[in-house]
Amino acid sequence: MVAAAIVLGPLPLGAADSGVAAGQHPDCHAVSEAPPSEERGYTRSETQYRVPETTLIDQDGREVDLPALLLSPKPVALNFIFTSCPTICPVMTATFAHMRKTLDGEAADLRMVSISIDPEYDTPKVLKAYADRHRTPPDWRFLTGTAEQILAVQKAFDAYTGNKMNHRPLTFFKPPGATHWVRIEGLAGGNDLATEYRQLVAR
Repeated sequence: MVAAAIVLGPLPLGAADSGVAAGQHPDCHAVSEAPPSEERGYTRSETQYRVPETTLIDQDGREVDLPALLLSPKPVALNFIFTSCPTICPVMTATFAHMRKTLDGEAADLRMVSISIDPEYDTPKVLKAYADRHRTPPDWRFLTGTAEQILAVQKAFDAYTGNKMNHRPLTFFKPPGATHWVRIEGLAGGNDLATEYRQLVAR
């Protein structure tokens, strides 16, 4: 797997964009390990990932064929979160929501997917409560599964860090009709993600 990364400009983490205070480190779970560049921006790369043949469960208890969901001709925005995370995951969820609100009608075909990395705790009922608390639209899918399934998905997207408390802020976009993914590493703001999405759709 080869990916060319580009470090983008200053991290726009104003209160109206992401809710993170100025100077706060983007990954509260691994402050000592994150490189200084992640405090100033985020990296963007284009990579091929093989989506595991597995069936997960969404917040409404429905079975979801993961390849069918992620590899459809529609554009996809994907991240990894867990509901008991007190800081970074709510910020990522709020950023996704900000992106969706900014795009408005432009996101009519966008599939938004958040996969829990804590399946033992994050049951469909817990994910539903989390989605309701963040007032997410019903077409935003929150997924869980067995520990083995979630591990396989994390590894497939090179997102596994060995411990949920060391997870990195990652966002993945699949352009419409494409097979490759755009990987955003670092806490890009909602406006940045909206810009990335527009660029993908315009290609």
